[in-house]
Amino acid sequence: MVPIDTVFCRFPRVVHDLARSLNKQVSLVLRGQETEIDRTLVDLLSDPLVHLIRNALDHGFEPPEERQRLGKPPNGTLVLEARPEGDHIIVTASDDGAGIDPTRVLQKALEKELVSAEQAGKLSTKEILELIFLPGFSTAGQTTSVSGRGVGMDVVRTNLQALNGSVELHSRVGVGTTVTLHLPLTLATLQVLRVKVGTDIYALPLRTITEMARFSSMKVHLVDGAEHVWLRDEALPLLRLRSLLSASEIPLNREAKVVAMSAAGRRFVLLVDALVDQEATVVKPLPGFRGLEGFSGTMVGGDGRVRLVLDPVGLLSLAEQQGTQVSAR
Repeated sequence: MVPIDTVFCRFPRVVHDLARSLNKQVSLVLRGQETEIDRTLVDLLSDPLVHLIRNALDHGFEPPEERQRLGKPPNGTLVLEARPEGDHIIVTASDDGAGIDPTRVLQKALEKELVSAEQAGKLSTKEILELIFLPGFSTAGQTTSVSGRGVGMDVVRTNLQALNGSVELHSRVGVGTTVTLHLPLTLATLQVLRVKVGTDIYALPLRTITEMARFSSMKVHLVDGAEHVWLRDEALPLLRLRSLLSASEIPLNREAKVVAMSAAGRRFVLLVDALVDQEATVVKPLPGFRGLEGFSGTMVGGDGRVRLVLDPVGLLSLAEQQGTQVSAR
């Protein structure tokens, strides 16, 4: 474990040089530099943070004269903060710039044909802002050395998912934007729950699991055409793991279990054939399969066999591709 300042100390010069090249006035405030992270995260975290800083300075902050016209101080403030939270590290990048205009984001997404007009009409404001994470998305009017190449926030999300983390975005027009990165405290070991689907066994990150229950005691309800179950007085989307992985129906038997999960600010339940056990393991990446949706890596179990580790955020994406919308909560 090393202080996160090992990463943060690189950015004052980055902000100074970039602000100068863009003719903007921006001060960087660092907080929580003493927060400790796994040494292996140092280099892996640097690239996502560089993308966030470049986006904030290029797209977020207004020129000094524009800020004064709006009643803001000419000097903008970018706050980079880290803090521990359970077995996670939370890193936030907050600016007091112009914020992200969802109308402009949606217009750009339609122009680039990243969404259809029919899909656009059904999107909430939060879902519209999520479009900036799509590969190839950019609101820049022209390509420069800083922006406009369509490479940025999608890299942030991809890198975070590769680290078994997630990213959240909150923005208000005229007020500013905050991007929150959720990172595992350490990559050395991961507590997992092993689950069975058919004859196969997969691993789920234990930190994303909130509850487990017997499926036979539940009733399935259709909400907007998608399956939901009631759990703790809340209707949660039901994702059938066998369907997600192989597009075949899961048999309804007395051993079937649901695992309530929370990932990327969204809650859902995952239906599996059976629960096997819990264990601490070392997760290794999938060589040659970077970005394989639904999986975050491999592990070697106590029985010596290699198992696939499931990525909850990737499972949500697979479910949405199959037509199940999982709303943020």
